[in-house]
Amino acid sequence: KTIFLKEKELLRDHGSKFSGKDVTQLYLYLVGYTNNRYQAGNREYLNELFEIYQAMLDQDLLFDGKIFPVHNYKNLVTIGLRLGEYEWTEKFIHDYERFIPSEYKEGIFHYNLAHLYFYQKKYGEALQLLQGVDFLDTFYQLGYKMLQLKIYYEQLEVESFIGLAKTFQTHIRRQS
Repeated sequence: KTIFLKEKELLRDHGSKFSGKDVTQLYLYLVGYTNNRYQAGNREYLNELFEIYQAMLDQDLLFDGKIFPVHNYKNLVTIGLRLGEYEWTEKFIHDYERFIPSEYKEGIFHYNLAHLYFYQKKYGEALQLLQGVDFLDTFYQLGYKMLQLKIYYEQLEVESFIGLAKTFQTHIRRQS
């Protein structure tokens, strides 16, 4: 971890000496490293990942032109929620909504806000946001269905849970 911390510190202190593209690439290496360590079970790296994403956010390194990529948006929300940073996450969801491509804005915004509400145990509000939302890709669709299942489970909505689980299972088999 010592080399990682030195690299993070060097990038923070001397990143301005590199081009925006090079700095972004260096940060992405750190993101990959921290994400791998977190996925391997080292939970302390989630804080590191959050700090790296925040540094990239502060330096406008997460944008693709004037657009905020929807997967970066979801990653930041997910990390913030896992760390219990609800206030920061809610502010982020609202502040960066305007940078989501217009054709996906409503779905992406509602999904991520519903995710926040789920963590805050506002299950009814979360389900309400999820109704009638279309998504751009399979990852968001899977996240959407998983979030619905979690809400039904927490609310002890057995029939809704079983019905959605069967539909979800059929959907996954068709995609395989």
